[in-house]
Amino acid sequence: MPTKGQITACACVLFERPVVFSQFERALSKDYEIVKSIEQPVTEWMFAGPTLIIPYRPDVGGYAIIDLVDQPWPDAMGDSVKDQMLFAAWGQAQFGPFTQADSLKRATEQAWAWEPGKAAIENHSSFARVRISYSLGGGGDGTPLMPTDYDPTAELQFVTQLAVKLMNLPQTFCYFNPNGEVLRGRAETKDAVKYAAEEELPPVELWANVRLFTLIEGWLMMDTAGHSQFNAPGRPDFPDFEAVFPKGSRDPHEVGEFFRNLSLYLLSNGPDTIKDGDTIDGPGGSWQVLARKGGLMMPPRPTLRMHPVGNEIPEPFGSMGVEV
Repeated sequence: MPTKGQITACACVLFERPVVFSQFERALSKDYEIVKSIEQPVTEWMFAGPTLIIPYRPDVGGYAIIDLVDQPWPDAMGDSVKDQMLFAAWGQAQFGPFTQADSLKRATEQAWAWEPGKAAIENHSSFARVRISYSLGGGGDGTPLMPTDYDPTAELQFVTQLAVKLMNLPQTFCYFNPNGEVLRGRAETKDAVKYAAEEELPPVELWANVRLFTLIEGWLMMDTAGHSQFNAPGRPDFPDFEAVFPKGSRDPHEVGEFFRNLSLYLLSNGPDTIKDGDTIDGPGGSWQVLARKGGLMMPPRPTLRMHPVGNEIPEPFGSMGVEV
């Protein structure tokens, strides 16, 4: 299963039509220093297509690797028997450190914030990856894969900025964060970045999706996907959120805003600030928190599962989960 290592972050842009490499290069060269341009890579496309290298934190070996892949997003992510090369690339986080198989499919099914995203699979033919690495030399010499002052939020902001620049290309269909299963159009992505900058907040809605499911008859479950991108060495893992509540008892839009505020709270105060057994104020009153090793829905990750006080979660949904 992929995790942060040689690749620590990834955001993508899905294209409706092929992009010429010179056009790709021009989209970034005006605003960024390109230290290396590789139009003809010598490795398989899963690891690198035509590539541009841009400094991110060169003092600690940090570089952005931006490449073009002239085929659709490989949502199945290979197989250990039938498609070993793709499977190996996925395992090495070449498509994102927390990307799971069918991430694009799930993103289209949960594209409530941008309805055109529901057609992302059929409406794209190629894509660009924006990845970060601190070990372009391959590592293995004892050098840490991440610096001691590693900042995942700043890193995500940088890859998002690069993705926004690429979205100026006319072939763009949308922004895609495969780790958080997020799809957004050009205007929506730029608006989110602009609003976040004005409010001095990170654009978490571009990194983690908010999803809605019918758990069983009469019960809804909402969750976030993507908070593992905030993980950093030496710190507890950053949980996603789940809210389970009777249908009609809470406004899903208010629950979504509740999640966003909790994300910002944990980013400011630490991922373990809210603990198992805590009670917190939320939409409609108090919510009970249950810390779980796995979520009710894919992808695998730790969660804080919440329910309104007085509305116990029907079993087995209170205790079950897809564990990491």
